[in-house]
Amino acid sequence: MTASPAIRTASVYGSLLLMVGVMLPFLPVWLAARGFSIAEVATALALQSVVRVVAMPVLTYWADRLEARRRFIISLSVAASVMMLAANLVDGVWPVTVCIVLAALAWAPVMPMLDTVAVEQSEAGLYDYGKVRIAGSVTFIWARSGLVRHWASSRRSNLAGCFWPRTWCWRRAACCCRSWERPGRSRDATCPSRRRARSC
Repeated sequence: MTASPAIRTASVYGSLLLMVGVMLPFLPVWLAARGFSIAEVATALALQSVVRVVAMPVLTYWADRLEARRRFIISLSVAASVMMLAANLVDGVWPVTVCIVLAALAWAPVMPMLDTVAVEQSEAGLYDYGKVRIAGSVTFIWARSGLVRHWASSRRSNLAGCFWPRTWCWRRAACCCRSWERPGRSRDATCPSRRRARSC
């Protein structure tokens, strides 16, 4: 039996923000454990911020222009998953930096695109946006909780273990997105503003 749109979208929010909750507190520590100096950690995080600023408007623009937000979300989630998996496997400061920067480039547009899809589906009456979005807040808070910190601290000798959940989260998000209706098929049905504009 196919899950409802609300459950599928909540699963995407939950998976992605669980990943963010794990990544934010532990990424600098993980980089330091991989042999990064303080300056190299700062450089890697700064490069992530730069590529996010560039990638977000460019990729979201093309996703809207091509009417392919669903395909972009899936493709970028898979790409981010591959890059973070590679970051766990490669050695050296610059190979790891390249992997996490490319992961940030792929990840940056996903949440804005997801919010757009969720708002359109909410406007179409498929679910209440706030009730669906809260799933992400719950998993984010849980990921930042003491339970996760305790789990991570028990694996100090292998901090890479803290980052395996990110790969699973991105893969889970991509799988949930695949069950959305294709934008081209439901564009008017899921976007009342476009439907009204065409009737004018």
